[in-house]
Amino acid sequence: MKELDKSNYIKGILALIGKRNVIEEPVQNSIKYIAEILDFNQQFIDESLKDLTVYNSSADDLPKFSDNQLAESFLKDSMHIAFSDGSMNIKQVEWLINTAKKNRLSEQWIFIELEEYITNYKLNLSMSFEIQRFLN
Repeated sequence: MKELDKSNYIKGILALIGKRNVIEEPVQNSIKYIAEILDFNQQFIDESLKDLTVYNSSADDLPKFSDNQLAESFLKDSMHIAFSDGSMNIKQVEWLINTAKKNRLSEQWIFIELEEYITNYKLNLSMSFEIQRFLN
């Protein structure tokens, strides 16, 4: 996995979570876990989490990945993290849609994935992430 893709992965997740007013502990734990998988410094992640609620991402902050499979994995992991406390807000859904479009994935694809994730929510409570497929 390219370093730029790793960086976009974690920055994208932080941008998505920054769309919330409050970041619950399950969400923070999920971010820390994925940052560990991607080999990011935990102190950097802790500092980033402290500043998240004041972080205001723009359309320029939407991550772009080197291939569609990685973009799909990112979006699935983002849903998993955003929903790890049982909720997702409209700003987050809009951000996911815009990120999908930036990575040449259809709106329909993201809606199907969201519906599947929400339908199977109780089965998705593990700390298993799509990104792990790219790092083994």
